[in-house]
Amino acid sequence: MKKCVLILVCALLVCLCSLALAQEVTLSLPGKNASVNAGMAYDVTISADAPVATATDFVLTCADIGFSAAGQIPAGEQEATVKVDIPADKGGGNRIIFALEGQTAKHQVQVYSLPNVQFYIEEYVSHPGHEVSVLAVCRNPNTVLSANNVFELRNQFGQVLDTAEWSNPNSRLMFTFTCTKELLGKQILSVYLDGVCVTQKEALLFVSDYEVPRVKTLNPSTPSMSITLDCGSPSIETPQQTTDVLAVLDKYNVKATFFMTGQFIQSQLESALRIRDAGHEIANHTYSHPPMTTLSPKEMQREVMRVANLLEEHLGVTPRLFRPPYGNTNEKVTAVVRGEGMEEIMWTIDSYDWKEGYGHSNIIERVTNENTLVDGSVILFHLDGFNCAETLDIVIPYYQNEKGFECVPVSELLRRSGRELPPMPSDREALVYAPATPTDAE
Repeated sequence: MKKCVLILVCALLVCLCSLALAQEVTLSLPGKNASVNAGMAYDVTISADAPVATATDFVLTCADIGFSAAGQIPAGEQEATVKVDIPADKGGGNRIIFALEGQTAKHQVQVYSLPNVQFYIEEYVSHPGHEVSVLAVCRNPNTVLSANNVFELRNQFGQVLDTAEWSNPNSRLMFTFTCTKELLGKQILSVYLDGVCVTQKEALLFVSDYEVPRVKTLNPSTPSMSITLDCGSPSIETPQQTTDVLAVLDKYNVKATFFMTGQFIQSQLESALRIRDAGHEIANHTYSHPPMTTLSPKEMQREVMRVANLLEEHLGVTPRLFRPPYGNTNEKVTAVVRGEGMEEIMWTIDSYDWKEGYGHSNIIERVTNENTLVDGSVILFHLDGFNCAETLDIVIPYYQNEKGFECVPVSELLRRSGRELPPMPSDREALVYAPATPTDAE
């Protein structure tokens, strides 16, 4: 009898527990009002008044942003979190309210605009081992929330270079980091807050290894040299000058490197195309031929990239070599040029064929001088230089036969010297012109 009573008591207890667990669960939302920036994700936590016996479904809604999502609190748990993307157009202090279907729970959120962060300086130049400080300014500091106030300075690869914590009423963010060799080239900088970019305009950092010298004279593995011709003037060169120079180069089977300005390409496009089609190397000589050291880094980049874009558009080539007008350069120029994937090419000997009244015989003497003409030389001529074609017709046989030098483009001279070109930046691709192959119909 006692055993039966015990069984009945246990069964009753089980029933009572089951009834307790089967009671309706009360769900709630965060009790305190919250703030969030538009365009960011916001986590809404749904809580039960006790761990749920079985998985409990719910529907979270927000009519203000047209949001509705079904969720579930797993069995044995007491809460679940729903991630909500707040629309970017809901900023400005608008109030939105979250609710649970079938429940009285509501949660109010103030939505502020994204912080508007701008770089105080938009371009920086540095080298490995050097510390860089990047200053940014927040134009709407009232949108920086105390619960979300750590900003990140990132490059184009998503690498976090430094963080800065916001502290009201300060409206500035200072990021400081040391450049490494991994940052060589062009770095595109942006500021992020909670994974969202809050800078509309990027800043640029050009990092160059100053221990790698500019090219003046190289040390090729085989006796070699380069003939280079600057094409800087927008109107002096004539089609006949181009014809004469190309004829001489073809006569001796020489491929040269032509440094073209943007103004030359625009005014002498036919000549530029003929030079390209003859198989010569095309290089960058700025757009308008300015003294580069008088420019800001951003102006330097504009001069370099404007002509690079013209070469890609009209000739289908991407320049990998650059020559500063007048040889006017410094560490900043070199860093900007290398950051855009080009190496800076100077010269071993300047022919002085640009100097009026210098004399043809003096020009020839300069570019054949035994004391200065060496293996790996880079010789500077000008397409519109005085007696350029005639000079080349005299000196090329001397280079080839008397000195035993093979005349090759600068990029080939670099290769034979074991010198690598700077890497192309991540936002550009190299185009290499390939002449069309004639069809049988042609």
